[in-house]
Amino acid sequence: MRCALSSKYAQGQLTVVDTADATQLEQAMQAHGWTLNDARTLILHGNGENISLDETVKEHASKLRARFNGAHQTSVYELLCHDHVVLTRQAVSELEHRYWCY
Repeated sequence: MRCALSSKYAQGQLTVVDTADATQLEQAMQAHGWTLNDARTLILHGNGENISLDETVKEHASKLRARFNGAHQTSVYELLCHDHVVLTRQAVSELEHRYWCY
């Protein structure tokens, strides 16, 4: 998992946002120069995080061909199959706890 995330980061395909709302997704797109024609995006959220998929978030997700997934349910293969990965801060904390706490 560490290698997959490091690889995505090195290639400019990984970003961290505070929450997975429409504003944060749009800011991430603009900051990284992602266009609506870019391929698949994986948005990882925390287990206890309330992801309310209102119409604007659904619209952005469909334009990005994005898939929402819990950080605890994600595999390395799944990370590598997506062109862009967006993590919420809570997802980062969960991944750190799961993979890097000994």
